[in-house]
Amino acid sequence: MNTDGFIELPDDLFESLLQIELPDTVSKAGWYFDHDELIRAIREHGLKHPVKFRYQSGTYRSGTHYARYHTRDKQFWHRITINQLLKAESANETLWHELRHAIQSEKFAEDTGQPMNKFYSEGYKPAKGRWGASYMENTYELDARAFASKNKHIKLIKEV
Repeated sequence: MNTDGFIELPDDLFESLLQIELPDTVSKAGWYFDHDELIRAIREHGLKHPVKFRYQSGTYRSGTHYARYHTRDKQFWHRITINQLLKAESANETLWHELRHAIQSEKFAEDTGQPMNKFYSEGYKPAKGRWGASYMENTYELDARAFASKNKHIKLIKEV
């Protein structure tokens, strides 16, 4: 509190609230997204567009990244979903993997001049091999797995 009796808020609080959107509940497995660590990671790795984090449930996917365009706001954004049934350690590594895809999609847009929501349709074209092989052996997937492995010691997800 300052001398006028007002609570002082960090200078970048409002900017950080616009930069990410988090679920307001804990995952079914008992973990949550760490706001401060996510802001730090996003800034450190230069993501420019807002990121909305969500939970998903199911047995086939650990996580997904979507690059989206909001027509009303005329703004690009990322949506990252993490399977809320994963253990915290696996969810954390998956989150790093999906963050890398967000970084890749922004770099793709910068390098090609195409919108970032074209990243997957262009970067994962079947011309690079059979669909299963083209996904698992895709340069972007290999890079995302290496990035996640390198950064997983930094906990973006915390257990309750």
